[in-house]
Amino acid sequence: MTTAYSGERPLERALAHYHRLLGELLTALVEDGDAGEAEIVWLDDLQRHVIRGEGQNEYARAVYLLKDLGRHEEAFTALAGVQREVERLCAELGEGGDPLVTPDLRVGLRHVRLQKVDTFVGTTMTGAAARGGLAQARNRLARDLAAEKAAGMSGRLELLAEAERALEALRDVENVRVRWPYTRYHAVLHPLDEELPSERVYVTKPGLVAVGPGVTLSWADAPRRRRSDRVTLAPLAEYQGRLYFDLLEWEAAREAARSGG
Repeated sequence: MTTAYSGERPLERALAHYHRLLGELLTALVEDGDAGEAEIVWLDDLQRHVIRGEGQNEYARAVYLLKDLGRHEEAFTALAGVQREVERLCAELGEGGDPLVTPDLRVGLRHVRLQKVDTFVGTTMTGAAARGGLAQARNRLARDLAAEKAAGMSGRLELLAEAERALEALRDVENVRVRWPYTRYHAVLHPLDEELPSERVYVTKPGLVAVGPGVTLSWADAPRRRRSDRVTLAPLAEYQGRLYFDLLEWEAAREAARSGG
């Protein structure tokens, strides 16, 4: 395992070091799962992490059940040290947001109850921005199709047509609401001390590490849907799973759904 981070580094080097440590830690946790020393519950379609020596890692959501931290304790301590350094450097540079994906470590648990929530996430943008993004996607597709045709391969003509239809549908729209489906996972954490209250958290990449002797996991009976999904307005356009609405029409439909109208 890489030794703990020491000394100050520029932000880019600190971030790279953080992801090296995280990759090593996750690899060790997966090895424990393969050896039967831990239980791993994968939550994404990609049931593995892609750890690269060079380049950006890809992380999947998972829950890791450990009887104790054991050999991983030093790695978590090192990771926390680098995380504090990254946060300090970001603050000094005036950079907002959180640039890190961090495992949620919880010690002293007896049970984790998971619940799947099928919902939508979305963003608002100008019509010009939406059309610009779609135009870029269409142009990339057109180049790819030309290269595939030159190589004697059949291209993705329907996808190109879908982009063209979306651009035409949004031609005169001033502001756009974009939505796409997303699955969230809630976890209710029950501590070993039954007199302490349980805690509800979101499970995000790269996952939740639940530690406790004999810690167990169960699922809620059925997936839950968010009330915002009651909005039944038909989208103006759809491209690769993203739904495009006129912003004013979307806001009116959302208010009608909230009021039961």
